[in-house]
Parts: sequence; C-alpha cells; structure tokens
Amino acid sequence: MTDTANNQCPNCGHAFSDREMLFWGLSKTSHCPDCGTQLGVNRDRILLLWIGGVVAVMLIKVNLSLETVQGWVAIAIFALLFCLVAVRVQKLEVKK
Repeated sequence: MTDTANNQCPNCGHAFSDREMLFWGLSKTSHCPDCGTQLGVNRDRILLLWIGGVVAVMLIKVNLSLETVQGWVAIAIFALLFCLVAVRVQKLEVKK
C-alpha cells in the first residue's frame, strides 16, 4: 500500500472533503463510498485535540473578559482555527 493523505481512504485512496473530515471524530466508524471499507479515526488523537481545545478556551476565558468584543472575537478565531486543525490532524484508519 502507498502512503495516503490524512483525508484519503487507506484502501482505495478515495479523498474526503474537509467538511466530511471535520465530523469523522463524531462517529465511531463509517464506510468508504468507493470500496466499502469500514473507516474511523484514532481516538487518542481526537481526545488529545479536544483536551487541547478545552484548555485553550479556559486560557482565553482567564485572560480575556467575554463581556468585551475582544473576548468574543478571540473565541470566534479560536473556534475557526480549532476546526481547521481538527481537519488536518485526523487520519482515517481501517477499522477491524
């Protein structure tokens, strides 16, 4: 097998969109639409990502007041960046 990108099926190479990859962590497993292989993501990697996100939100809350526009802008920018990182960090794996 060849090395595939994080958003590709390891079996056939079907590429999933960023939107599909964002929600892979929310489901336990799914099937590849091309080859039918049961796919999932590494739970440890996703758990580490969510723990990092919660810690970052807590740090933003401690350092910025959410009663100001700057606090809400910081949270919005963080949410956007969190989604982008989540899409790139996840790697599809064949589930047995």
